[in-house]
Amino acid sequence: MIKKIGIIGLGSIGKRHFDVISQYFPYIEVVIVSSKKKIEYTTKNVILVRTIEEAITLDIQAAIIASPASFHIDQAIQLAKEGIHLLIEKPLACADSTQIKALKKIAYDSKLVLLVGYTLRYDPNLMKLKQLIDSKVYGDILSVHIECGSYLPDWRPDQDYTNTVSAKKELGGGVLLELSHELHYAKWIFDLTEIISAITRNSNTLNINVEDHAVILAQSKEGYPIQINIDFCRKESKRLCRVVTINGELHCNLLKKEITFEENNKVVTIKANNYERNDIFLKQFKHFIKCVEGVEIPKVTIDDGINILRMISLCKNQTYE
Repeated sequence: MIKKIGIIGLGSIGKRHFDVISQYFPYIEVVIVSSKKKIEYTTKNVILVRTIEEAITLDIQAAIIASPASFHIDQAIQLAKEGIHLLIEKPLACADSTQIKALKKIAYDSKLVLLVGYTLRYDPNLMKLKQLIDSKVYGDILSVHIECGSYLPDWRPDQDYTNTVSAKKELGGGVLLELSHELHYAKWIFDLTEIISAITRNSNTLNINVEDHAVILAQSKEGYPIQINIDFCRKESKRLCRVVTINGELHCNLLKKEITFEENNKVVTIKANNYERNDIFLKQFKHFIKCVEGVEIPKVTIDDGINILRMISLCKNQTYE
């Protein structure tokens, strides 16, 4: 049982993890590693430290790495060497496959849990969509169209977006890494096996040094095309998956939180969920605990994280070993 856990980084995602743990797992003592001088919290079961070294001396059993992506692997190796189980926020890293291989070996040799934080794996709509796809209840798939678009300045209204992780190449920003959730679920649900081509660009509308738009053409193991369109430079938010089958179209709308099927111009709602974003983080953390306890195995492994990085490199016309 986890009695003490570290949270490395207290940005928006780190705060979500902290909120979930403090609300639903009050018996777990949280050690927050942050450079902030003061943190507002309602629970007494929390310690604030400045460095990972300090957190390690407090005998944490597990850690959530929610720092900028460029720090993930170095921090993960430091913690893994101390026998600490890890939940690493996506993306697994920015680059450096050698270091990732080193982390993988340490985790394997020490029998540590290493879970990568692709939270859409726990989204009830996508879980239902996978069931429908696997059952082939709506017929064979002809094509898949995935779209995720939003406006980066609206992500964190209380911050200057140009100084956030998402906007800075050196911290692991850019739409491919930030919205790699879509690549992950394309692999998970549709068994995406090959990147055929990709166009990535900086629209120069946001004054940032990373790509803000990508259009990817991929192929599933069964041979049908998968088109993925992701950006964070549009004003109207959209996050959906449209599956064209021989019998009609499945629509999974992650913002409306519903799945519908359209056939002969008639639309039927298959599933609708009313849930909060933290509910998905809660499911992920419960899964992480069960992995540490040996009851479950990680749904998103380090190899899954590596595969996503490999796909992103292909989209950028780079080689990833």
